[in-house]
Amino acid sequence: MSPVRSSALVLWLKYINREPHVAGMVVGLLFGGMLSTPFGLAFLSQRSFLLDGETVEGKVVAKQQALRPGAAPAWAMTGLFAHGGRGPKFYLRYEFVDAAGNRHVADGRAPFAVWTAARPGDAIAIRYVRSDPARSRLESTVWDSWPAVPVAALGGVILAASLWYGTKGIRWVKRQVWLIRHGDALPGRITHAGIEWRGKRRREAITVLEYLYAAPQPVTGKLEMRGKLRPNWQTGRVILILADPNDPTRHAPDLYDARRQDRELLVGL
Repeated sequence: MSPVRSSALVLWLKYINREPHVAGMVVGLLFGGMLSTPFGLAFLSQRSFLLDGETVEGKVVAKQQALRPGAAPAWAMTGLFAHGGRGPKFYLRYEFVDAAGNRHVADGRAPFAVWTAARPGDAIAIRYVRSDPARSRLESTVWDSWPAVPVAALGGVILAASLWYGTKGIRWVKRQVWLIRHGDALPGRITHAGIEWRGKRRREAITVLEYLYAAPQPVTGKLEMRGKLRPNWQTGRVILILADPNDPTRHAPDLYDARRQDRELLVGL
């Protein structure tokens, strides 16, 4: 067996580019990741308030609307920049006493309805983290992250489904690469090379290759891959076939001429 011209990584990349299941998996992983990552992080950022939180009665100290840079005190402007400067933003300064009897003063963003109704001195529900009382928010805003849960869950489902969908393609690519690197080289011939247009709008090009070789009896094979034909994939062309020495039913053509020395020795082209 002659040395393989391409590394395993290069062969994987070449065949993955041709495998429709893997291509679909990549798209699904990207889309699922776009859903699950930001919305999942939004939920996780509130996890301590949900799991380790305690709600107490606090008191409104002040209220402020941040319209633009310079239109609000520093404690309100910090929140304005933290939320990208798209406003207006509504903030309440409040105070509360934790379970240990310590007094805390903090600032928090408030929904417009809550901010409008609030007056300095009014009682307001505050939720703080028991293990870190310095972290607190208005009770009414703690549950804002709940809508992110079904979106993040949907993203997780898409990720799992994409991995399941791509498993077949990954196994196929793994088999092709293994045959190229370890298979017995035999001379063969392409008996059919063509393009089939598939999909709802017939826009997806699928290369269909059929080949024949003797081992020692004539054996036929068929290969379908995403993308168009390469110039050297032509009907009637002699091609190197790589067969599993332990399982004659497993075989594949050397499409990318990775075993060139074997081809030159057996085929003479």
